[in-house]
Amino acid sequence: MKKITAVLCTFALLCSLSACNVGRPDLEIESKEQSADAGKDIKKFEIKDNRVRMDLSDKFRIDASITTGDGSSLSCYEQKTINLTEDQIADMILGSGAKREDKADGVVGYTKDRENLDVQLVDTSAMALMNSPSLFYYLDKGKEYKAVSNYIFGDGSSEDEGAKNAAELVEGKLDKLPIEYSELQVYKAGHEQLNSIYANELEMQKEVVKEAESDSGENSYDSMLYNMGKYELLDENFQFTAEDDCYIVRGSLMIKGLPLMLSEFYNYDITAAVSSRGIEYLNITDLYSAENPYSDASVISPEEAVNTFYKAYEASSVKDRCEVIVTDIFLSYLKQGSYDESTRASKDFFVPVWSIQYKMKNADGNELSSAYCHVSAADGTLQTPESYLFSLTFEGVFGGDTSDTE
Repeated sequence: MKKITAVLCTFALLCSLSACNVGRPDLEIESKEQSADAGKDIKKFEIKDNRVRMDLSDKFRIDASITTGDGSSLSCYEQKTINLTEDQIADMILGSGAKREDKADGVVGYTKDRENLDVQLVDTSAMALMNSPSLFYYLDKGKEYKAVSNYIFGDGSSEDEGAKNAAELVEGKLDKLPIEYSELQVYKAGHEQLNSIYANELEMQKEVVKEAESDSGENSYDSMLYNMGKYELLDENFQFTAEDDCYIVRGSLMIKGLPLMLSEFYNYDITAAVSSRGIEYLNITDLYSAENPYSDASVISPEEAVNTFYKAYEASSVKDRCEVIVTDIFLSYLKQGSYDESTRASKDFFVPVWSIQYKMKNADGNELSSAYCHVSAADGTLQTPESYLFSLTFEGVFGGDTSDTE
């Protein structure tokens, strides 16, 4: 259970961090001015069956699927919240006739028969606690499924009939919205596994309450929420039963045909739990639309992007202690923030990047969790803070098989 314990803190930290630049990101790249020297030491990929297999050093290997995209240039887009009202979203998900309730912090709740929906497109809280516009659809056990589903991982390749039906049910909800999403991944979860994770969540909850009620002066994000009355407590007596066995379904939102990336450690905006009763809960974050394209830029080669990552590895303090294996290389859009000092206004953008998924092995040969390195598709600059690149410490989490959570 130790490998699960620290993940929520990691999520909270990641959600509070973003790249900040003044003004719009500049995608007017200098590809025409790049000198021949810039790429002469870059080893060219030999792509066979959409895979790259090669060694850049004895500790930096590539065994990766690769998606190079269709166009030779991509645009940057201003980020806007999805162009729908809360009521319109409720009509799409629940149908007409749902009862509406205005809740705290800009959340609008809807109920219809046994179905519930919370939509938050704006944040009216004093501290701007909302990470992104989102919706949360759920039945009577939605809170409990949501508490555990982030820790259910596997190879994502469940092929049984139940998995296919679960994916189809979730797709049925997603297709009601004007969003684009990736192929869904499905993971099977039994009630014993759910209870094991839930018990760990209860232990973490006790620590949050203890910290919040202490006079130590040290407050985590969760304990701060608790003191503000915004930390939703889990029922200590709740237990999943055999009828709660479920499939966890995940997917990523897409922007102009490319996946939307918001983190260095995970890549999904869609999470659902589906049991024999149907969709127990569905959470969609990052309900954005891409508008106002500008600054078309030529796309650098994947070799240049990997070379940027490789140079960062070679310059790191861990290169003699950890091995890197690149497992996926693809174009995506990365959310970036900007802040204009003159107007004291912030704006967010989607910028094209090469996303490089990789895993690490420590000196003992133990495989660490998977992560992403993002490199500008315009000029090859590193977009992921170097402090994130080689700080993987949660063995088995994010990209490994964590079906055994004991």
